[in-house]
Amino acid sequence: MTAYSKVASQLNKELHSFVRDTEDLLEATGEMAGDQIEEIRSRASKSLKSLRKGMNALPGEIIERIEDVGEAAGKAIRRKPLQWVGIAAGIGLIVGMLAMTRSRD
Repeated sequence: MTAYSKVASQLNKELHSFVRDTEDLLEATGEMAGDQIEEIRSRASKSLKSLRKGMNALPGEIIERIEDVGEAAGKAIRRKPLQWVGIAAGIGLIVGMLAMTRSRD
C-alpha cells in the first residue's frame, strides 16, 4: 500500500466515522419535538442516505486519484527540484509576512 493509499484509506475511515456519529446524533435527538428539529432531522437523514450510497463507490476512485496526483507531483519535483525549492521558499515568505502583519494588529 502506497503512502497515498494510506491517506485515502484514513480519509475514508474518518468519513465513515462521521456518518456513524451523525446517525447516532439523529437517533439521540429522536425524542425531541418541534418543527425546526423535525425539518433538520429530515434533511440530515436524506443527506446521510445519499452520502452512504456514494461512499461505497468512492474509495477505489479516491485512491486512484490521490496516487495519480502524488505521482505527478513527485515527477514535477524530480524534474526541477530547485524551482520547487524556490516556490516553497516564496510561499513560506508570504505566509511569514501575513503572520507578522496579523500579529501586529
